[in-house]
Amino acid sequence: MSESSLVSQPIVEVLASLTDTRTKVAALERLLSDGYVPTETGESGIKWIDERRFLKQCGRLVGPRGSGKSRLCEEYENRDFDRVIRVKAHTNCSSRKVHRLILKAMNHAAKIRRRDDPRPQVVESVEPLGIEVILIDNAHNLEIDAFSDLKDLYDEKKVTIIFSGTANLNVSLDNADLLESFPYSFSLGSLPDNDFRKILNTLEEKALNLPFQSQLSEGEKFEILIKCTGGFIGRLIKLLPTAILYSVQKISEQDNKLESGQECEPETIFMYKLDSVSLEALKKLEVGYGKKALFGKADSQ
Repeated sequence: MSESSLVSQPIVEVLASLTDTRTKVAALERLLSDGYVPTETGESGIKWIDERRFLKQCGRLVGPRGSGKSRLCEEYENRDFDRVIRVKAHTNCSSRKVHRLILKAMNHAAKIRRRDDPRPQVVESVEPLGIEVILIDNAHNLEIDAFSDLKDLYDEKKVTIIFSGTANLNVSLDNADLLESFPYSFSLGSLPDNDFRKILNTLEEKALNLPFQSQLSEGEKFEILIKCTGGFIGRLIKLLPTAILYSVQKISEQDNKLESGQECEPETIFMYKLDSVSLEALKKLEVGYGKKALFGKADSQ
């Protein structure tokens, strides 16, 4: 999915109720989760997978939660949907389970009964279907037998397999005595400032599109966002909708009509207005999340 997926549309100017505001913010959150902003870090990851694919090698995409691993895998799949498949491993994912997921991602026509072993069909289907890359997201959830069988799949068919997961992925592979079989790795973490600024500017232009510029990538606002998110895109996606809600202003309908030069009724009717993401809202987030353990438990003193 490209940057154009972040459709330019106003979130809200004046809303009749705070419930409407929440509805719009929920829509924004979905938009942020599904959109992809090409940064230097992200495109370097795409290029790294391309290199493994060209050389018919396997590898590991490693990073903490919220660093953008899943979104990067999804973007790579979207760029070449016919020859790349992506599956997400569930907790305690056995070899049979992950191979069933692979078959399903292949849109394989054969019906596999629960007691049947799906692994032979995966091996037989890779070449006829033209599959060149298999991306295993949340690969730290795989059981040892899954790692072993996927290595066998690579050895037999030379299909590039990329494991994506947290640092526990390395531990799991080491426990399976397979870490050296997947020597190539690409690390993701907190974004450098230039990438983080690009994401903020893109979101403001393509997704928020409020009446006034929020200037999230500048000055104190940028510093607060870096502090609260640690430079992680996943944390920003969770934090920004809350900042928008905190930025909503409660005004009377009379005030709104006076601003626009309209006549107003004597009774007071309150409405909600959002012009931009305010510095006050971000400061409120900073206090709420604390300064030592953002998105986690504080260390005991």
